[in-house]
Amino acid sequence: MATKINAESTSWLSLVGSVLSFTSNRAQFFLQSASSAPNCPSRSPANLFSPLKEETLPQLENIATYLRAHAQELGNRILESYPPLHAIDDPPSPTISKLLRKPYPAQTLAIMGLVRRWQQARAGAVIPECGTGKTLISLAAVQTHAEDRPFAALAMVPPQLVEKWCREAILTLPRVRVFIIDGLRTPTNSKTHYGVNEVKLRNKRIVREGLRTSLSELRPSFARTCRR
Repeated sequence: MATKINAESTSWLSLVGSVLSFTSNRAQFFLQSASSAPNCPSRSPANLFSPLKEETLPQLENIATYLRAHAQELGNRILESYPPLHAIDDPPSPTISKLLRKPYPAQTLAIMGLVRRWQQARAGAVIPECGTGKTLISLAAVQTHAEDRPFAALAMVPPQLVEKWCREAILTLPRVRVFIIDGLRTPTNSKTHYGVNEVKLRNKRIVREGLRTSLSELRPSFARTCRR
């Protein structure tokens, strides 16, 4: 048993010695190749595998740090890949000055960008942060794209935002008429609104007042408006 153990130990030692010899030869070859490479800074074997200095590679702890470190390059690449449809120095449409609510300069850029997009394609998207005025941008873009011509627009919004859209449309677009599509079926409850009802802004509240009709009755008038 002792002879067998010694034989196995000898074989393992021989294998480890071969691996160390091979590793040493590879390391020596690497050192020679690195020292003979052009434009390669000389490093002694003692510090060849030492860690790089921290100033050569800044620590990026999160997305904010990454964006601050590479903001200029990222901005240039975005502008190269997606050139603006309406630049900052381009004059806006005079229709924007006729709005009842005056948009901020950044909102004006978004309005004109959306209008330019509609001039090139049939669809566009406005995807800013909350509170940046998406409703104002959308309403003003529709008005600007129409270029003072009569138009009809359909806004599909969640139920909790219907009256908000109506209020902002009345406060933003001159001479606008706003309708709510309350439903297409006759309700069983007499207190439920149904059909297409015109709304007005009274004491800062949206009230159903004016024309009461249906989509079937409005279709001919919409067609005449679009032909104009």
